[in-house]
Amino acid sequence: MIEELATVGGLVASGVFSLLLYLGSSHQSLLVRPLSKSIFCCGSLLSLVVALGLLNLVFGPAISVYIFLTIVMLVWSLLPFAAAYFKKERQEAADDTQSSRS
Repeated sequence: MIEELATVGGLVASGVFSLLLYLGSSHQSLLVRPLSKSIFCCGSLLSLVVALGLLNLVFGPAISVYIFLTIVMLVWSLLPFAAAYFKKERQEAADDTQSSRS
């Protein structure tokens, strides 16, 4: 039971780490402005330690790093598509609002 919780927690913390790094970048397009440096630095460092610590409870150190990097790569591959989708949704909502006012 503990192994499953540690694995899921490590995977979630890896995803949070990836999301925070993406949202802290000046080139991200999900938010209007990037995250502040304090939230970005503290949150990403904390999630990095938690993710590797939890994964290391179940797997060895090398496999933990491999799993962590795989999740980071997966999230970073999907986030630009999510950003494009939500940007399109926002534009459609703004266009609908403009057309209803006219």
